[in-house]
Amino acid sequence: MAALIYRNLKLYFRNRMGAMMSLLGALIAFFIYIGFLKENLVQEWQRVANANQVLDAWMMGGILTIAGVTTAFGALGQLVSDREGNRYQDFQMTALKQWQLAISYFISAFLISLIMQLVSFVIMAVYFKVTDNLTIKWEDSGKLLLVSLLGTFVATVFCQIIIEFIHSHVVFNRMSALIGTGIGFAIATYMPVGALSAFSRHLVKVFPSSYIASSFRELLIGNKIPAVVRPELNDYLGIKLTVFKHSLGLSQNLLLVTIVSLLGLGLLIIVNHLKYKQH
Repeated sequence: MAALIYRNLKLYFRNRMGAMMSLLGALIAFFIYIGFLKENLVQEWQRVANANQVLDAWMMGGILTIAGVTTAFGALGQLVSDREGNRYQDFQMTALKQWQLAISYFISAFLISLIMQLVSFVIMAVYFKVTDNLTIKWEDSGKLLLVSLLGTFVATVFCQIIIEFIHSHVVFNRMSALIGTGIGFAIATYMPVGALSAFSRHLVKVFPSSYIASSFRELLIGNKIPAVVRPELNDYLGIKLTVFKHSLGLSQNLLLVTIVSLLGLGLLIIVNHLKYKQH
């Protein structure tokens, strides 16, 4: 198992151009923000003190979540390649059991996603510190890591469920493009939750990664928003998502995502088992 995990990691990072493109794909929202969106957003929020820092932290939360999803899906492309090239069938002939094979691809995708999130975080933190003097409370680093770990876990679970139904790189590439484009809208990164229609706001709350983005935003923004407008902006920017008229805090977000992750993991086990029984 360890050898297969190491092999998957080595193949991913040995392809430096592919790894770089994966990182750039995860950071596309960052480039869109600093190149096209930021100036207009800041002008709209001039009445809010620390508008630059608030919007930077808000965007960071969304981009970190996007990076977790897109890089996890991209890393699982190795599973598609191995199936298409019949290498997966060769692995099934070894001493590794089916569940060990599935876990090996899962762990390698999880680690790749986590590493890419860390790299994305460092790039954005340095850039926003230099340009807008955005400060991050390092005492919250443990909580940020916990959110990242849980976000990576839930992203990898559901990405691998999707991958179980993909057997060619043509389909994988199309699905990758769809996920890369759609996830930013699905978790309200390109546009604040409060600016969406009622239906779209409900749709955002269906995706577990939206609660990861919300958790990141709550930690990164902290007390940067003035108390007088904090309730309004918590709702508008999706810093706190409202479910059944109840505003969810950090611990409630993490509990909800944990439950959904475990349900998704159960579904992944069932899907993988049924596919294995068919063969």
